[in-house]
Amino acid sequence: FSTSPSNPANPGDPTSLANKPTSLGPEIYIIHGEMYTASGQYAKAMDAYSKALEIESTNAIALTSIARLHQRQNNTDKAVEFYRKAIQSQPKDANLMAELADVHARAGQLPAAKEQLKKAIEIDGANRSLRSALASILIDEG
Repeated sequence: FSTSPSNPANPGDPTSLANKPTSLGPEIYIIHGEMYTASGQYAKAMDAYSKALEIESTNAIALTSIARLHQRQNNTDKAVEFYRKAIQSQPKDANLMAELADVHARAGQLPAAKEQLKKAIEIDGANRSLRSALASILIDEG
């Protein structure tokens, strides 16, 4: 340990206050959103995820998190809107398509749910849960 006082303006010191970031990335807001979501503070979570999107409008994590919040609050149209945006950002993510299919299925929109699951299966054909979900919808359709 040094006996000299620390120099807060020392850029070579990673703990120096001089190394304060000039801007925050979307990740910090996403982390805050996740903490708020976990504690049931959905309005604050929505605000945090929205701030992440202000920085990076195609951030799939923020888009998906907002979609899930809307789904949790039974805002089907908004959930679908944000899942679609997330899928545009991550077009090879079969799990996002499955989540969107679930929103459609819960809203009684079985043809839309079936379409999303078929797209998900095209991407991840080995996923048995996708095939099971599609089978359930086909049974529900008769």
